Amino acid sequence: MGILTTDFRVSLAKAQAAATNVWGAIGRTAAWPNELDPPAEVVGTVAIDTPIGYKKILTKQLVVQDAGGAIQFKNQNYTLVDPADAFDQNVVRVFLEFSFDYDEVPLSSFRQIGIYSGLVPTAGNELALVLLPSQVANAGGLIYYDNRLKEDRFIDKKNILRRIIQF
Repeated sequence: MGILTTDFRVSLAKAQAAATNVWGAIGRTAAWPNELDPPAEVVGTVAIDTPIGYKKILTKQLVVQDAGGAIQFKNQNYTLVDPADAFDQNVVRVFLEFSFDYDEVPLSSFRQIGIYSGLVPTAGNELALVLLPSQVANAGGLIYYDNRLKEDRFIDKKNILRRIIQF
């Protein structure tokens, strides 16, 4: 049996960073069976539980690990890489950032973050950057999700969500 090459993974990372229909979502309002230990993610999952809202992701950048890098995520530092240099540097990671202001979606606790590709809004919402579940005709493909500890949303808080996806 063959293997997927690094160049293929770089191609996937470049395509994801350049994609225009990528959305972040928050969801899962119900408590986990053990709130201090969220369950492990399952690779066959196709949607997050009880979505609260979706936000179009406008910040998508190729990155490489670099101890001196300006982007920090999960105790690692990363540096931005120009797409033209992606193959030379074997870039297989994409940094994504999106946020929800307090008034964009209902205030609720959440326990999941999802990244979707190919979301289809309902008629009349095609240009919206923030969508409620009722404004989504088809969420598209779930390409990444994270089960996490409960995070609360408050009237004076902006939830900034950052992820690095490795291909």
